[in-house]
Amino acid sequence: SLDTIAMTSPTNRITGLPEGLQLELTGINPGAPTTISFTDRTSQISGVMSDFVTALNEIATALNEAANPLGGSLGSDAGTRLLKRELTGLSSEIIMPNAAEGEPQTLSDLGLSLNRDGSFRLDAERLQRTLDESPEGAAAMFTNGLFGVFATMDRLARQTSSSSDPGSLAGSVQRYTNEITANTDKLSKIAEQQEALRERLTVTLGAADRQVAQSNSTLSFLQQQIDAWNGSN
Repeated sequence: SLDTIAMTSPTNRITGLPEGLQLELTGINPGAPTTISFTDRTSQISGVMSDFVTALNEIATALNEAANPLGGSLGSDAGTRLLKRELTGLSSEIIMPNAAEGEPQTLSDLGLSLNRDGSFRLDAERLQRTLDESPEGAAAMFTNGLFGVFATMDRLARQTSSSSDPGSLAGSVQRYTNEITANTDKLSKIAEQQEALRERLTVTLGAADRQVAQSNSTLSFLQQQIDAWNGSN
């Protein structure tokens, strides 16, 4: 009896109920009716996707600034190009390979769309269509596991932050950090060499100055002698 309406089912799994509700009967409870309640989570999924798109746009903006060939801190680095390609293909990537046929499999099914300038936007109509046609499939994309939204972003973050991979963004940052450290050491050695050279030049110039002074004294003495000889003649 469901809401005072008598119903029968050939098995303990009851389908065809309003709002797509399904029941698994596990026992009887005469005289103690069970209250069934559920909450529609589709609005929460819409909010999560909106925040997700905002976060992706923040990443894309920072990446474009860093990868700007004219003045960007990373320029046309291979690691930044790889991450940009990953982000560009994010909406069409199959993140639910185990989903049944007809169920949502990609982030584009959740409304993630790519603009021509490389930024992201939320296709609210596409998202709502997915939520209407397959609410369970959409919700499954946000569960913890090997597949789904969280697993996909975790994989992307791990690849990007792996400094042991020379082709990743973290690998590029590590390489530039090492170069900066090496250049700093070289500059320190050059400064030490310059200081040593300055000291040597100071000593040499001091000695040269004394020699010049001595030579001038000798020349002055000789000039006096010549003048005296000329005067005696």
